[in-house]
Amino acid sequence: MSLVDTLRTIGTPVCLGAASRLETTGHPCGTYTLHLRNAGLGRAEASLIATAIEHASDQGAQLLSFSLSHNPAVTDAAIERLVCAFPASITEVGLVDCALGDIAGQALIIWAKAAPALRMLCVERNRFSPDIREALTALGQDRSGPLVVV
Repeated sequence: MSLVDTLRTIGTPVCLGAASRLETTGHPCGTYTLHLRNAGLGRAEASLIATAIEHASDQGAQLLSFSLSHNPAVTDAAIERLVCAFPASITEVGLVDCALGDIAGQALIIWAKAAPALRMLCVERNRFSPDIREALTALGQDRSGPLVVV
């Protein structure tokens, strides 16, 4: 299923707005952004979106900026699935004020270390332990690494 169709199937107002924007300004095999802030999304929807991102990447589309910030039902399992779908083209990821814990934090750290284009990772107001916060902060302090906001 295409990304636009997936967003329409999910059907929240934010997703419907993103689908309309993609139809008029982005994707069909070009670059695009996907910001689904405060959209009432959880694990099931994140999994659908991950599959659609993979499909779009297979068609040559390049996701540049992605945000699921302010979706408190987005948890560790959702992020584990999403990081597997993130393409190499992604430059910015926003996951502010979700319900992410150490499993998601570790998955993001592993993914970010191998993400060649990543320039910014915003993950503040989540449920990370001090150890994961420290590891995320260290990731952002590497001169060649992305800006990390924890």
